[in-house]
Amino acid sequence: MEPPEVTQWQTYTEIYLMENRLTELPQDPRCPVLLVLFLNRNYKLRTISQSFFDCMPALEILNLSRTRIKSLPESLFGLSCLKRLFLTHCEMLSVLPPKIGELQQLEVLDMEGTEIMDLPQEVAKLTKLTCLELSFCPRVNRGTKSAKANALIPQGTLSALSQLEELSIDVNPEDESLDTLKMYLPRVEHLRKFKWFGTFKVCRLLSHFKFIVGSHDERIMSCLPVDLEFEIERWDRSLKYVNGVGVPIDIQKMLRHATAFFLDRHTDVTKLSDFGIENMEQLKCCIIGECNEIRVIIDGTMYDETDRSEIVSETWDYMRFLESLEYLYVYHMKSLRCIYEGPPRRGSLSHLKCLALVTCPQLTTIFTLDLLKNLDSLEELKVEDCPHVSSLVTCEDTPIDDSTHFLANMKRISLFSLPELISISSGLRIAPNLERMSIIDCPNLKSPSPDEICCSPLTGAKVHPNLVKLIGYCVEGCISVKSDVYSFGVVLSEILTGRKPYDFTDDGLLLVGYVRSHLEKERSLYELIDSRLGNQFSGKGAQITFQLAVRCLQMDPDARPWMSEVVEVLKTIQDLPYTASTSNIQDKTGKR
Repeated sequence: MEPPEVTQWQTYTEIYLMENRLTELPQDPRCPVLLVLFLNRNYKLRTISQSFFDCMPALEILNLSRTRIKSLPESLFGLSCLKRLFLTHCEMLSVLPPKIGELQQLEVLDMEGTEIMDLPQEVAKLTKLTCLELSFCPRVNRGTKSAKANALIPQGTLSALSQLEELSIDVNPEDESLDTLKMYLPRVEHLRKFKWFGTFKVCRLLSHFKFIVGSHDERIMSCLPVDLEFEIERWDRSLKYVNGVGVPIDIQKMLRHATAFFLDRHTDVTKLSDFGIENMEQLKCCIIGECNEIRVIIDGTMYDETDRSEIVSETWDYMRFLESLEYLYVYHMKSLRCIYEGPPRRGSLSHLKCLALVTCPQLTTIFTLDLLKNLDSLEELKVEDCPHVSSLVTCEDTPIDDSTHFLANMKRISLFSLPELISISSGLRIAPNLERMSIIDCPNLKSPSPDEICCSPLTGAKVHPNLVKLIGYCVEGCISVKSDVYSFGVVLSEILTGRKPYDFTDDGLLLVGYVRSHLEKERSLYELIDSRLGNQFSGKGAQITFQLAVRCLQMDPDARPWMSEVVEVLKTIQDLPYTASTSNIQDKTGKR
């Protein structure tokens, strides 16, 4: 079929010229009412004049698929009404110009099978886009273009496309240039669209990925410490599962390839091992937070005889639970009672280097004697705000040779806000190579017994006979100025709340935990203030004092202010008028 005469173009609303042998098109046909233009499968069409689309103001659908064009004409980006652009298998097309961002009405952009190996940032301006199809499958004979490609999809592009419903990314399993993928998928169902994780070769070549799955709502104040955000970033293959329900098979499949797993605010899972111990063989870092139904991290009893029959017998004999795990951080777990339930299998957690347990109000058991035997690699332990922990080690009256030392590589122990702690290790000799111990708000711990902490005296340590009784007690090789800053933060908290440091709240929290909980749960500052003050205080002064107290109570000494700064802040509030109302301090974080 030959194209219509130039004079006829202006009368048509639809023109279909697909599967012809067209080699050229008119220079600038006038098409004031043209809505649809199909030029696909014209394999000899190599160029389109720069002004070809100048007089097509109403064009909504354009199909240039399977042509031999090498570039898009300038006039194409002036099609302000264009909604659908098809460039499928334009194998000579290697560049998508930044001006693509001018097509503000675009809903479908199909570039599958092209040689376009990176998108311009301007794609993020296509906010009405519902379908985006890409190919990162360069053919071997296309020169060095693909080898130079870096960021295939610029950071923030997909998140800006809020109307996107369909995303297709075609990847060649033989292409070793694709090594990093970052995706946010609001629903687990979207994960099923990714077939890569069933292909061993693709998983092996994709050396870095970061997937966030689930409703990732932003909160004014996150319970997750900032340093943990960086921790999860440094691992090469990370999966974050947010606000999940149940244990979807798609999450389990992806977990098999992950080296870092962040389980955030899961609603109903009761143990981490529900995700399948066999799916976590490569896991090196695990962060679990605000999963209120989790009662145990690893349930060693969960594989009964029926379950074992589904596992090859030889595999079961050598199965080690989380043997590769190096970093385990658990925080704000309302129902957590223990780390490991049942007899530990030999080698389980044998590579664990760092363990942190923060704000676990029901936690009673951290280590058992059998579990201790597996933890020779553990170097750092942090236990904070766990009011029912009485000892780090729970063990029966089992005779132990006095020469037996556990946790041989332990270097740092930090114990914060443990009101029931009376013993470090129930008489077992641990940590012969300990370098630093920090203890804060542990009033019932008489003193670290030399029969338990069997290390040499800490270098430069200055031990006050009543040190363990002091508010803000902190031994870090020496008593530092920043320990005094922490203590002053406790004093400020007492003044604000009218509570004593060791008075329990209805939630079982001590004073420091109560102040932090107020911040994390975004309560009104008015709820925190000592009710006996009535309204006879400065609302602005209370806000400033609260923020200052929180800074002084930072667990990291380097994050606390110097006392000289504290004094300067206090000077700003001393002359403020003593008037307050609930209206001027209602901000949830203590800010105006």
